[in-house]
Amino acid sequence: MVAMPVLQQHGDVFVGPGSKREAQLLGLGLTKLSSRRKDDLQLAKRYAMDLSIKQIMLRQQKAHHENQQKQAMYAQALSLMARVYIGSISFEVREEMIKKAFEVYGPIKSINMSWDPTTGHHKGFAFLEFDVPEAALLAQESMNGQLMGGRNLKVGRPSNMPQAQPIIEMVQQDAKKYHRVYVSSVHPDLSESDLKSVFEAFGEVVKCQLARQSATGKGSHRGFGYIEFNNAAAMNEAIAGMNMFDLGGQFLRVGRCITPPEALTYLQPQTQAALPTAAAQAAAMERILERTKAKQDAKLALPVTFGAIDPLFAPKDPLEKNEESGGNCAAGQNDTSEPQKKKKRVVEAKKIQPKLNTAQALAAAAKAGELSDAVINEQMNSEDATLASQEGLAIRGNDARHLLMAKLMRTNRSTVLVLRNMVNPEDIDEYLEDEIKEECSKYGDVQEVVIANDQTARIVKIFVRFADPKQVDAARAALDKRFFSGNTVSAEIYDQAMFDHNDLSG
Repeated sequence: MVAMPVLQQHGDVFVGPGSKREAQLLGLGLTKLSSRRKDDLQLAKRYAMDLSIKQIMLRQQKAHHENQQKQAMYAQALSLMARVYIGSISFEVREEMIKKAFEVYGPIKSINMSWDPTTGHHKGFAFLEFDVPEAALLAQESMNGQLMGGRNLKVGRPSNMPQAQPIIEMVQQDAKKYHRVYVSSVHPDLSESDLKSVFEAFGEVVKCQLARQSATGKGSHRGFGYIEFNNAAAMNEAIAGMNMFDLGGQFLRVGRCITPPEALTYLQPQTQAALPTAAAQAAAMERILERTKAKQDAKLALPVTFGAIDPLFAPKDPLEKNEESGGNCAAGQNDTSEPQKKKKRVVEAKKIQPKLNTAQALAAAAKAGELSDAVINEQMNSEDATLASQEGLAIRGNDARHLLMAKLMRTNRSTVLVLRNMVNPEDIDEYLEDEIKEECSKYGDVQEVVIANDQTARIVKIFVRFADPKQVDAARAALDKRFFSGNTVSAEIYDQAMFDHNDLSG
């Protein structure tokens, strides 16, 4: 065989019959563009590039504007959420007394009391603003109805709060993505590691951060901070177990967080770069066009490749997944006989106390007792030893702590069931106790029914004592999440020792 010689091409290549499809793909057989057409093509490319850059600039301006609007909305909502209205103030109470009573819940930003120039007294109300919204919520829940100067304070939200309710709900919805608690009235000698060691008994602590005096994050803390858990159950147990707990001689205030972690940046926004001016935009467009044209000239003979375009914006945050559980509505039997009138037993709710009725709370109380004794010993001895060097410390304190710890060591199961969100205060009448007893008798022998009505907080709790703990479990399984008078009932097992001591604050 003789090899085919390789001949040098001379002249143009013509497409033969049957090769039209391949010719179109290769671009063969097309007429050559004149110099004028080439100039028109370059102008069209430049015009397309100008439009593309303008669209990018418009999207950036829109994103910047939306970010500014969000910051303004967040700042307005957080400022309103951090305010409380204090009414029914006695004329003997001064501004310093109010500050001292409310500063345990968080740092106070300002207080405004209206004064009457004719009498020289205040008008009986004040507006107080905290640095953080969680402090306002804790103060509202704890100080409403408290006695000061011979009168019961009325603490609530300002009247202009409903106007910003949609924004506030958006902030609170963002906060539900995180399992965080707010802690205030922290002893100055306690560090973040000390606080973390106490709260680790309830679950894994993702982050524990105390607010510092300086902006650099160094120096002593300001007495409040945030603790984040990895699940909601640990968060709820920490709030119930450590609120009003004596740690180092100071009562901790622990409450739920109603703002996301980045919310404080909206209260004090960082300096932002201004949008580029028209001249700067034009210069940037010229530089982009020059670089683009240079790249096109350099790669004119290379084949075209397609790659992934870089995203202009960061991906959105994952949406919150809300799991809602509904209960089945069970139809009750109507009794045709007229019930006998009986005087209801209604007691007033007591002061909120920490609910240390779980193993996690017991471990936290033991650790907190060690830290408290270490702080007290350090103050008395004036030594520079750290809390970590204190070993073999026993829990010491008043008689209430010993009674509390003895109560926690009990292993007997409770026979008391508490029903929440079953009725409203206006629904309480002389027949309610008989109706509750009749309904709960389906699940066991009911020994006693107690109705606790907190008029200040408008919360009604119904306590049902059975003869056997198994009957409590059966009643809880049947009544929890049921609907009663349009409300979803919450049924939980109540601590036996607290009920025996007539403590219905749980």
